[in-house]
Amino acid sequence: MTAARRFRAQVPVLAATLVTCAVLVWTLTPRWGMAGAGSAMLFSALVQATGGFLVVRGALRSVNATDRNLPDETVRAESLAITEEFAQQ
Repeated sequence: MTAARRFRAQVPVLAATLVTCAVLVWTLTPRWGMAGAGSAMLFSALVQATGGFLVVRGALRSVNATDRNLPDETVRAESLAITEEFAQQ
């Protein structure tokens, strides 16, 4: 998210992660001990990964060929050239 320069979107994602973790740790740890705490951490990491994915996907969708004022063929040709360059390395 930082590389996509979506700084303001990080706050709600991290807030949702914090709330998810706090609530699940509070509810699962007394009942299942360390397994409950681990499950809470795992689920909160999943919430953070999903939120990050959605933010980055939105950032990528906002950068399209019309933003760069290039026709679709030019964008495809640039992508193909970059792909071939990495394949040769």
